[in-house]
Amino acid sequence: MNLLKKYWYAGFITLITQVYFRKISLYGKENIPACGPVLFIGLHKNGAVDGFVYHRALSPVTFMLAAQLRRNLIVRLFFDGIEVTRDKDKGIHSNIAALKKCISFLENNGRLFVFPEGTSTLGPAHLPFKEGAAILASRFDFSKGEKLTVVPCAVFYDDPTRLGGKVEVVAGKPLVFTQPIDRREIHRAFTQALEKISPDYTSAEQQRITQQAAALLCLYGDTPYHTFLRKIHEDNACYQAAADTLAQFSTKQMWYYKGVAVFPRSVLNSLWTWLITAPFVGYAFLWNLLPILVGGYASKKFADESNVISLWKIIPSFTLWLLLTVVELIVLPRLTVLSLAVSLLGFMIYGAWKKHTVSLHNYLRAPKEMKKFNQLRQELYEKIIH
Repeated sequence: MNLLKKYWYAGFITLITQVYFRKISLYGKENIPACGPVLFIGLHKNGAVDGFVYHRALSPVTFMLAAQLRRNLIVRLFFDGIEVTRDKDKGIHSNIAALKKCISFLENNGRLFVFPEGTSTLGPAHLPFKEGAAILASRFDFSKGEKLTVVPCAVFYDDPTRLGGKVEVVAGKPLVFTQPIDRREIHRAFTQALEKISPDYTSAEQQRITQQAAALLCLYGDTPYHTFLRKIHEDNACYQAAADTLAQFSTKQMWYYKGVAVFPRSVLNSLWTWLITAPFVGYAFLWNLLPILVGGYASKKFADESNVISLWKIIPSFTLWLLLTVVELIVLPRLTVLSLAVSLLGFMIYGAWKKHTVSLHNYLRAPKEMKKFNQLRQELYEKIIH
């Protein structure tokens, strides 16, 4: 039964992330030990969807998760792990057994993931870090000669609330403990490690400019999104250059891609890519139209903060998709199998189709702006990548 659960969650999470995200990349893989107990501590940005992303990037890994994510049969299809009750759910006294289970899991060479913030935010700065992860590390039994490796992690979304975005998971320099240490000292070390791996912004405006400029610079080339974020954040001259560049493409006439009014790098290449991808994307959306509409409606109706929009899109749409797929496989098995394969391909290339759709639209609306756009983008790239 446990093996079945393992394969179910691994397979289902892979499917969800393949469909919803264009690409998930892991940086700092060399910082993750291949064996022995590992405690991952990760920044929490995009609601429970962070769990899908970290699971995909770091698997095998077990999560310490909020008990409310396991309260009914539907959400149990999506989430598994060691359940704890958050402070705001008013059940903290029930967590003693869960903490003991987590410590035992680590002592048996487990790989455990904890979100020290407890809840998520897409805002400019991280939330206060709670001491749960530090308690686990401080109570680890080193008498068997084992060391405990703690790996700080951060997740970066270039388009966190929409289908087709890219995600980067960064594993930072590990902290290695070989003997008991005071909980407060561990908590300070964890805080410093997490704050070092991801920038905090002083305002929503600074966050917007930095993230949109990084998305613009990642349109072409292999430099990671989080690298641009850090360079723009840490250098005032780079930040001002980014703000000035973005201001020149702020117009109601244009369509926006990840917050930026983009243009093609090459009209012919964009047109060719659009023509190739459009049939697959169109088929994927038509075949799965009802689940997509249900997910979109749920996100608008029930998401009270931006950090849970993606979750409200995913849970209802994939639940309905599962039910419909079972029925379709019974009624039209061959067509359904073919449609599932084409749909998966369509969703995987949706991000590219969307980028070229926006780029071609803007070129048709203002063809003379394309040269200016590419020139300014190249100038900004050269200023930031010295």
